[in-house]
Amino acid sequence: MAGKKSFDLDAATSALRHLFREKGFDGTSVADMELATGLHRSSLYNAFGDKKKAFLLVLENHRITVERRFLAELNKPDIVCALRSLLEAQIASLSSQKLPAGCLTTNSCTEIGCHGRDFDEAISGVLEEIEHSI
Repeated sequence: MAGKKSFDLDAATSALRHLFREKGFDGTSVADMELATGLHRSSLYNAFGDKKKAFLLVLENHRITVERRFLAELNKPDIVCALRSLLEAQIASLSSQKLPAGCLTTNSCTEIGCHGRDFDEAISGVLEEIEHSI
């Protein structure tokens, strides 16, 4: 059937998250996005919009699936236990995965001020959520 997606959107989003984490927004080309996801340019644009929209969607996905999972570790009555739990969860996650160094959010902070207000607000929003939780 024409127009029906024949790929796993979650898998493509995950592949883009790893790519943006490794190369950053500026260092990632649409050709890189095609290679990482296995999708043709037209499918990428249909699913995610342009590169900036794809990044913003990936960042929001990262906030929901990664950052909030870690921040949930802070829901303990004792601050020492909460912080220990958060750090242990992060160490376990980083130790078990073959990911580029760092954090998508933190790595993206170097590009604030370069891509417009929506880009800056998205990254700042994740940072504010982390700060508020801590």
